[in-house]
Amino acid sequence: MMSIASDAEGAKQLLAMLCIGLLKQEQNAQGDLVQPVTHLNQYLRHGWEKLCYLCFSQGELPPQTLPAFVRLLHTSVAEWPVIGTTLGLLGYHDPLMVMGQATPFCVQQGEPFVHSYNPRLELEDQYFRRLRDVCLHYGYAEQYTRARTFINRHSIIEDPIESLSADPVWKAEVRMCLLDCYETVPPVCIKSHEGKRFLVLCPHCGWPLKWRREEARCHEDGICEALYGDLGQFGKWVPFSTGMARTKEGVQRYVVAPEISLIALYDRLVKDWGLNCYLFPELDTYDLLIKFPNGKAWAVDVKDHRSAVRLAISLPPFRYFPPWDRAFYVFPEHHSDQAYLNEFGNYWIREKDVSYCGLNKFVEQVREELNR
Repeated sequence: MMSIASDAEGAKQLLAMLCIGLLKQEQNAQGDLVQPVTHLNQYLRHGWEKLCYLCFSQGELPPQTLPAFVRLLHTSVAEWPVIGTTLGLLGYHDPLMVMGQATPFCVQQGEPFVHSYNPRLELEDQYFRRLRDVCLHYGYAEQYTRARTFINRHSIIEDPIESLSADPVWKAEVRMCLLDCYETVPPVCIKSHEGKRFLVLCPHCGWPLKWRREEARCHEDGICEALYGDLGQFGKWVPFSTGMARTKEGVQRYVVAPEISLIALYDRLVKDWGLNCYLFPELDTYDLLIKFPNGKAWAVDVKDHRSAVRLAISLPPFRYFPPWDRAFYVFPEHHSDQAYLNEFGNYWIREKDVSYCGLNKFVEQVREELNR
């Protein structure tokens, strides 16, 4: 996999992580005279650890003590080890701190994410958003559909070079963005059994589970554990081989996991029922277009959100292209109870020919349409 050190996006991600950490540290200080980095929060720790890893992997000496790390934060980012040259080429030359306080440059880099629900995961989701932006810029509608479908179906890949780089179907710009959505499977995911090494895949989203002793965890802030309880007990074991890659955690959380029901619905309608269906038509105007034998077209947006109220308030008008006769917001079964549906209905601004329902109810309506 391409290292973050040679990847401008990766360098920016690490920089933003440290900026978020500093801003959050200052917020928590609430006027105290203690310097912001005396006790590192998770974002500063994660950024420091990542920088140390990159330095060791490149044969350079990282800031190994807290005073050394603090001095680095007071140094021009263009002078940092490993990623400094990349940041300098991007036009970044300011330090993140001056006299113990975050600089305007630090605020500029961290402010867009510091108030996010989960800044770390949303930063990683930027890799997929960049893929979408590239496809929009070049008008690669088919490439976007193919790339997003590939990510949804491949939470792990045996070899990214063989799987992606050697496949001539990808445009070069899209291939690079797609590769950036993956990372080498970390050692914490590898499970040894009877002298062999395995990955245990989440029974809900298919991501390689992380192990701490005998406790298995999936991606942060997900619903997987709530649905299955002991993930390790129900996970699928697959042989591990060196070079395997997985989707980055933010991509798994915000792209793959919410679309588990969508992919399953698509497969059912196409493989079992023989319907003509199209995933992410026209650069993701909505999730799924279904064309019936009677000439009718239905549009579907599958929504997997914890808060029905927040979802209903944030929804823009349903997009009409490609054109449809009916449109649906469809919720996975774990969000299809009557209380959830009532909350959504109370806050959603209704639209003509657009309705909402749970997944099973929607399948019933598809069957009724087929029988007309």
